[in-house]
Amino acid sequence: MAYDLDLRLKVIDFIESGDGITKASRTFRVGRATIYRWLGREELAATKVETRQHKINIKELEEDVKNNPDMLLKERAKKFGITPASLCYQFKKMKITRKKQLLYQERDVQKRAEYQKILSQLVLIYGIESRVFIDEAGFGEFVSSLYGWSNKGGRVYGKKQGKRGEKENLVARRRKTKKDLIATMLFT
Repeated sequence: MAYDLDLRLKVIDFIESGDGITKASRTFRVGRATIYRWLGREELAATKVETRQHKINIKELEEDVKNNPDMLLKERAKKFGITPASLCYQFKKMKITRKKQLLYQERDVQKRAEYQKILSQLVLIYGIESRVFIDEAGFGEFVSSLYGWSNKGGRVYGKKQGKRGEKENLVARRRKTKKDLIATMLFT
């Protein structure tokens, strides 16, 4: 609680009349650090705090997380008129965690199952030793948000476009029996 302006003026007058800060501290029962702060200030009036703790509407926040799970923390904090740190603290209390699993928009589950079936047939015919693992990694701009928010234990899925713009691609093959990379290739 702030000290009254009259008390502040009495303490300053007491010190300016020649008495010491320690004596003023004992006489008026005000801490010495507080008196030093008052002496360094131009205006003795109590400072007004610009930001106060806002009450967050929990139901509205839960609904917003369900409707917009991939909204950035900074954007959501601005929407609710609070700081990102306050929002993070509230998420922790609500057991809402940061997560997201990205899936390609162009993926086709049926084609994937057909490929797995053909691959298992080839392994039966030629044996597991003849199997070569091929992997491709693409490096490019990523526009979508990497994280989303959800209740603890829940999942957040996001979609990203697989066929977009220029990117660097790295392809490498590895044999099952020998742990070496063969025929590595980099292309755009």
